[in-house]
Amino acid sequence: MARVQVGYDPRAEALQTTAQPNVQTEQAGYDPRSSKAFQLAEALGKAQPILDQFNQDYERKKLQEQLMKVDAYKEKFNQDYQGGAVTAAQVKERFPDTVPVVAARVAESIGLDHGKKQINSVIDEINQNDTLRLDPKARADFIAKKRAEIVGTIGKDNEFFASGVVKGIDQELRGWENGWQRDTATYHTKMQSEAFTAEVGQALASGGDLTLIDKKWGVSSSLNNQERKKLVVDTVIAKAYATDDPSLLAKVPTMFLNDEYKKQLKQAELQIQQIRIGKVRDAKFLESTQREEATRGAKVDIIGKLAKGELIDPAAYRGDPEAFNYAMQIKDAGRLPDTQSVANATKVRTAILNGSTVGTMNQNQVIDQVMANPAINPKEKQKLIEDVPKLMEGMLLLKDEGVQTAMSTRIDARLKVLEGSTNAKIQSLITGGNLRAQAMQVFENGLQSSFVAYFEDNKQWPTGKAKQDIIRAETEKAERLIEELTRMGTTAAPTGPAQARPATPTAPASTGPVRIKDAAEYNALKPGTTYITPDGQTKVKQ
Repeated sequence: MARVQVGYDPRAEALQTTAQPNVQTEQAGYDPRSSKAFQLAEALGKAQPILDQFNQDYERKKLQEQLMKVDAYKEKFNQDYQGGAVTAAQVKERFPDTVPVVAARVAESIGLDHGKKQINSVIDEINQNDTLRLDPKARADFIAKKRAEIVGTIGKDNEFFASGVVKGIDQELRGWENGWQRDTATYHTKMQSEAFTAEVGQALASGGDLTLIDKKWGVSSSLNNQERKKLVVDTVIAKAYATDDPSLLAKVPTMFLNDEYKKQLKQAELQIQQIRIGKVRDAKFLESTQREEATRGAKVDIIGKLAKGELIDPAAYRGDPEAFNYAMQIKDAGRLPDTQSVANATKVRTAILNGSTVGTMNQNQVIDQVMANPAINPKEKQKLIEDVPKLMEGMLLLKDEGVQTAMSTRIDARLKVLEGSTNAKIQSLITGGNLRAQAMQVFENGLQSSFVAYFEDNKQWPTGKAKQDIIRAETEKAERLIEELTRMGTTAAPTGPAQARPATPTAPASTGPVRIKDAAEYNALKPGTTYITPDGQTKVKQ
């Protein structure tokens, strides 16, 4: 604004005829501060700090909100992400309203995930290679090389992405490094322990000084005193067991021993002595078993030759006195008629199946019993010996608890119904035990006959459906017997002299079996009498 000089007037002065106005009043009328424009400008000037503070708060809140959404931005960005490095500018282009700091953080976060993914294949390779996993220097060199390869593929303008990649690599490696260090320490301890143990073992064999070895390893290894002492004691004990030499236990210097180790050495000494005694006993038993097997084999050979009609030369068995005596005895023994020998062999076969001649004998003992039986010719003996393994298998099959349970369950159901009967004769049959005993006998005899028939036809014992079919058929036979005996026991006896029942049956002169019709006739039989049951079974009353 131009400066105004008060009272200056370059014009010619005229006569002043009126009073002069107040100068200040005149100036106030033209003061720019009195204008609305100046007042607005002045108001805006005072409000500017408030506006600046508002803008700062707004930007700060915007930054905070966007920082909280970095993961969401990353997830959305990854939906279209094709891989490779990501710049903050690319993020800004995808999300225009993001502030630069947030765009950089998003790029860095994507880089962090990329770094973790890339280094995981390196970690897998280390875990699969003990040379890298257990060697700190080799592992560090390998990781440095792979890190450089991963970072080297990132462009120079992708510093935020690159920073994230490095952070991701470091985070993943930190999670594994402690474990690798523990594995390395354990491995080196194991290697040192094995080497120390080997040297102690060599010293035991050569008479070396264990204390000198311990002193050397105390300086040159990471094994502490307690670890070395334990290894010495364990090595000596193991060596004593392996060599069956308890004298080695006395070679442990006292400096290595505490109360616990002394106890272990004493226990080892006692156990080694027991093992020695056991070995002697086992050797004698083995020798006896081998001798028995050889003798048994010689006898089987003798029987086989006789079965073929060959002559026996006892001198061929002179090295085995028992086999020699057997050859002398059997070569001169008489032969039974074939039918009688076959019948006797059948009885033995049946006895083996029902277990009456087996008891607790094993297979070899049963064979010995067959070979000593004078009532069987060599031909039948040979066949019976060959069948013994299968016969004993059949015996176990017949005595199978499941087989017996299947039968008893069916009988119990029948007997339970009869137990509720008020008929005195039925109660007599049940309480006397005859009903159950006869049913079980019918079942067991039938089962054995059917199993043997199946074996003869198929050269093996029945299993699966074939076995179940036989059990079912024989169980039904036993049930029919119960029904028949019950029916006969409850039939009213006729009255009057003309209808009197014949006297108690006696065995005919022909000594043939007596056929009975009911329980009364059965009860009248004397023990030892052979009889035929209503269903056609031939039995002997016990």
